[in-house]
Amino acid sequence: MVTAISQQAFRQVLGRFATGVTVISVGGDDGSVHAMTANAFSSLSLDPPLVLICLDKQAKTLRLIRERLRFAINILADDQENLSRLFANQAVQQTPSFCFSCNNTLSPVLDGALANIDCKLFEEYDGGDHVIIVGEVLSAMMNEDKTKPLCFFKGQYCRLA
Repeated sequence: MVTAISQQAFRQVLGRFATGVTVISVGGDDGSVHAMTANAFSSLSLDPPLVLICLDKQAKTLRLIRERLRFAINILADDQENLSRLFANQAVQQTPSFCFSCNNTLSPVLDGALANIDCKLFEEYDGGDHVIIVGEVLSAMMNEDKTKPLCFFKGQYCRLA
């Protein structure tokens, strides 16, 4: 007989899976940018190029993606922990400097990230208390000056050795 797992135990088990850290960004009609930290991100398909993110059904970012039909995924570098904390609404000792730009993209991308992926909404699926957003990749860029990702493991930020 299978027993139900508590949310706390489930969270602890899933915390054993190391992930990268991203900031999802969406532009507003007035030129503003809304951004949030997320680590539920994955590549999905090469042909067509698709990625997926999972967002809480209550997230403002989800509403904005549905309105704008565009978003960017910014993969954070190992020196961007404070940015991750800032966009996760966590305390930061010092507010980091950052800039979003739309030079070659339809969505605002975070300057200085390890990589940026500009997407348009392709499909969405129900995922319990989250929505699975599939994005069609319109463009992708790498920052050649950054080589190591920010990682998350067992509820803590970490870096590759």
